Amino acid sequence: MKKTFLYTIIYIAACLAVPYIITMLMSGTRDKAEEEESAKQVILNYDKATEITDVTDYVTRTVAAYYKAGDSPEFLKAFAVVVRTYAEYVKEDGAMVNSADLALKTLTHKDMQNLWGDKYKENYDLIRLAVNETGGECVTCDGQVVMPYFHSVNSGKTRKGSERYLVSVDSPEDLKSEDYINLIEYGEEELAKALEAWNGDIIFDKSAAASFQIVDRDEAGYVRELMVGNITASGSEISVLLGLPSSNFMVSSSGGRVIFTVKGKGSGYGLSLAGARAKAASGMGYREILNYYYKNIQLKNV
Repeated sequence: MKKTFLYTIIYIAACLAVPYIITMLMSGTRDKAEEEESAKQVILNYDKATEITDVTDYVTRTVAAYYKAGDSPEFLKAFAVVVRTYAEYVKEDGAMVNSADLALKTLTHKDMQNLWGDKYKENYDLIRLAVNETGGECVTCDGQVVMPYFHSVNSGKTRKGSERYLVSVDSPEDLKSEDYINLIEYGEEELAKALEAWNGDIIFDKSAAASFQIVDRDEAGYVRELMVGNITASGSEISVLLGLPSSNFMVSSSGGRVIFTVKGKGSGYGLSLAGARAKAASGMGYREILNYYYKNIQLKNV
């Protein structure tokens, strides 16, 4: 009788212990990744001060800067992996990286409170959970952490880069974004002055507007090369000079005004935030999203 009772106790204890052991085995890698990530530090630079924090906090605060109400957890996870990968890519030696080298928007907790008001805790917890659930994961290709290019909106297709993981893919969701088309206008004189300040040797054919000739576009429609009067330039160079949202543009003139019709916002390379948001909202998981916008990659804890 005593033996039967003892066996019963042992059986019950084993039943209770098995789920715990399984959980520990499944979560062990993630806990280790989170511990390793908390040991890596980021120097945050402000106008009059600097702050040192860990990578988990940095990723959370950076994802928060790009957060939009209604963002799904899978989108937040995908973007968290992108931000973490960028920090790991920029870091050269040791465990510290400077936010000045990252050049991404980052919010302080006070910024979040001011921005979200009584939604602060709800939004912050949602973002932090996404960061924790991808703890340590980075995008790699051929065993190396990649430069995880991303942009806000593209022209309906991402751009092919020289890197093996940057392949042009369709992103039709971007066509529905409010930032898909932007019109940027310049006065003829204003444009001429900006171009002359950029290059004093420029000679206009007839007018500043008539001097733009597109020489080459890539498969996604972005301007690779153009002539501005007698000067050869890249599309990205001119878009930066004139404050255009992207280098996918056309030039026209009307009533003394020069009009740049611009598609998309950002470089057009890599992950599209607009496309990733839409794909996540339709049920696509974060790993699937990352593997859609980056090809030939592996997601690894680094």
